[in-house]
Amino acid sequence: MLQDKATVRFAINDIYKGNQSKYTQNFPGFVSNSYGYYESRQVRLSFSYRFSSGTAKAQRARKSALESGRIP
Repeated sequence: MLQDKATVRFAINDIYKGNQSKYTQNFPGFVSNSYGYYESRQVRLSFSYRFSSGTAKAQRARKSALESGRIP
């Protein structure tokens, strides 16, 4: 896409509502059942583009002061 410099990503999380909870409480003369979930579904679309040409310059050869003989 766009000369192999761009990337498009699409992601979906928790499509089956996996973050659910079920509770049952039993007390003498009282039974309580409850169910709940929080909305954790997400849909994401991202786009990224690389501006560099893909070629990097070579690293310069450097010498320390000790190697160059400049230490007084």
